[in-house]
Amino acid sequence: MQNATNTHLNYYFETARPITDRVELYVVNSKTGAMTKTVSGDKMPFKDRAYRSRKTIFKLDIQPNSKVDLFASQE
Repeated sequence: MQNATNTHLNYYFETARPITDRVELYVVNSKTGAMTKTVSGDKMPFKDRAYRSRKTIFKLDIQPNSKVDLFASQE
């Protein structure tokens, strides 16, 4: 995903059904190579999920004039 604007952007990434017990989302900053990992899934308690929802959702914050690569792994 690329943010070609001068504004900080927020997105939400949701996995599709069927049920996903565990999902790992890796976000890699294309410029710096910095990587963050967040985990969510149907088997996790709400308090431990990346975003507290009955759905598997990840919040993405993309800095101005930057590009990130997303990689998801699920069980």
